[in-house]
Amino acid sequence: MAEKIRVCAEGEIEDGGFKVIALKEPVAIFNLGGEYYALNDHCTHEKCSLTQEGYVIGDELECGWHYAKFSIRTGEVTAPPATRNLKTYEVLIEGAEIFVVIPDPE
Repeated sequence: MAEKIRVCAEGEIEDGGFKVIALKEPVAIFNLGGEYYALNDHCTHEKCSLTQEGYVIGDELECGWHYAKFSIRTGEVTAPPATRNLKTYEVLIEGAEIFVVIPDPE
């Protein structure tokens, strides 16, 4: 059964901001205009932290090491050298709380 993890209260992540939670792999939760998205925080090219080493540019996340880019909304690669998309997670808003849904291990 999937696990629902509380991230924070809805107002804690400002528009254009993010929060990282430490799970088996770090997961970054982004607020883009009041819509929330959750992605793995490691670049699929060289595994650096995208939130610590990279940059948020509009609705994209750019790796600070080799400048790969990813869509925050979908996790898809938008610029090389990365070739694999970021893992994404379902985000739920219940009341005024933000949760990330972690699927069962495959």
